[in-house]
Amino acid sequence: MRAQDLWWRLEWHRVQAMRGIGGKVEDRGNVVLVLNPDLPAKGFNFACKVDAGDTSKEQLLDYVVDTFRGHGLTPHFQLWSITRPSDFGVDLWQRGFQEDGELDVMVWKKTTNLPSPQGVRVRTASTEEDMTTAVDIVLQGFDFPPEWKDVLVSSLSLEPDDVRGQTFLGEVDGKVAGVAALVRTGDKICGIYSVATRPDLRRRGIATALSRKCIEAFGETGDEVLTLQVFHGSEAQRLYEKLGFETAYALSLYSLP
Repeated sequence: MRAQDLWWRLEWHRVQAMRGIGGKVEDRGNVVLVLNPDLPAKGFNFACKVDAGDTSKEQLLDYVVDTFRGHGLTPHFQLWSITRPSDFGVDLWQRGFQEDGELDVMVWKKTTNLPSPQGVRVRTASTEEDMTTAVDIVLQGFDFPPEWKDVLVSSLSLEPDDVRGQTFLGEVDGKVAGVAALVRTGDKICGIYSVATRPDLRRRGIATALSRKCIEAFGETGDEVLTLQVFHGSEAQRLYEKLGFETAYALSLYSLP
């Protein structure tokens, strides 16, 4: 498979995964918008897959900014290396956008010999109480506002038929300490999402154990690709590299204050 063919499949997967938590997707041909005003974090609201000509880029920018502002959201672009025009980042800078980091889209390539964490038990979330606990940990782990809880809990029961998720809980000494989700969106792709640990129980190998479980579950799906996204240079990225993930491509992030 050509690298760029895989990239397109992975971008399609990322967008569909956002639908799974209530995001609305608008494909305008020259840009794709993902909007979820009920969860107003940049990771849930972004414009991507920009493919504009020099004559249409200003209209594209106007539309994205107006649409995001109209929903009370921060305009946010995610640009990959095949964005057209190639200097679109300069256009964003001229419009007042600021660089906002880099997100690496990774794929799992190989099994590694990273030791299994001791004292961590991983099980599948199977009850409403489990799912509520999982959401609580996501809120804590990502420092999301507590008022997002009801939105996230309800989204778990309303996911589209073509987006299927499996949630895992990591326990230490009988206490639920971490969570991770494996999301399938079709096209033979699985994604790892929402890997989070209670702040007071970090550095116990919980994220490692949960990620291993996701890799194991992926192997049982018959899918071809396992992917995740992580901020470039982060501690999480170093963990995933130890687990056999490699960066497929990077997304440059831009936000308009």
